[in-house]
Amino acid sequence: MTTTTAPPPTVATGPAVQGVTVRPLQVGDGLHVRRLFRTGLPVGRRLALAYADIVDYERQCLDWYLTRGRPQARVAEVDGRIVGYLLPCLDHRSLDLRAGQRALRWSGRATYRWGVGRLGREGRRFVQLRLQDEFEARRDPTRRPYPVSALLAGRDAAVERALIAVGDEIATRADSPGWSYDVDVRDPASLATLGEPGSEVALVTVHRTSSWLADTPVWRVTLARTTVPSRSPATTGSR
Repeated sequence: MTTTTAPPPTVATGPAVQGVTVRPLQVGDGLHVRRLFRTGLPVGRRLALAYADIVDYERQCLDWYLTRGRPQARVAEVDGRIVGYLLPCLDHRSLDLRAGQRALRWSGRATYRWGVGRLGREGRRFVQLRLQDEFEARRDPTRRPYPVSALLAGRDAAVERALIAVGDEIATRADSPGWSYDVDVRDPASLATLGEPGSEVALVTVHRTSSWLADTPVWRVTLARTTVPSRSPATTGSR
């Protein structure tokens, strides 16, 4: 009796782009992703918030991607240092369920802290804006124009370009007609130059939490990219 071993799954790693290498997450990379997320928060009022508030916000945004979504997660390296990340979601139903459960737990803790006077004025405002942003994101059916979406953060244009190239590959492997990712912008004039060739602005909304943290208007922009779905051997045949 002979047995066959299935080949290991291929993963999108992406070519080096101007010294940038994109690879799957390894043990310990989640800490670097969280660091990048936290340092990417607008500087300003966040310094007046309790550390617990920032950690709660970080968990709400990242935890699903670093657990259920980890197989698709990627980081970008330059000279061995992690300088960006791409956190794709191929299962929005699972993401929304997890986000809803965590939001309920978070709102319960926040309500308790509010009621016993453990939230200062800044903390109460932070809670209000987060709830508004969450409600509006959930009721907007256009926020995900494709079955694949992602969180993306990069130190500069070269890093973003490398991550976007890998996002294209992941969407293609998933047989998705395209994918989308979100960025925050402070200058409306930059909308015309956002993203790489092939990216189109699909949605623009005011991000209340980031605007308040930065003390200046911040827009959440959803960029959409079309891809060419792959044709696996199982779906292609000889003519």
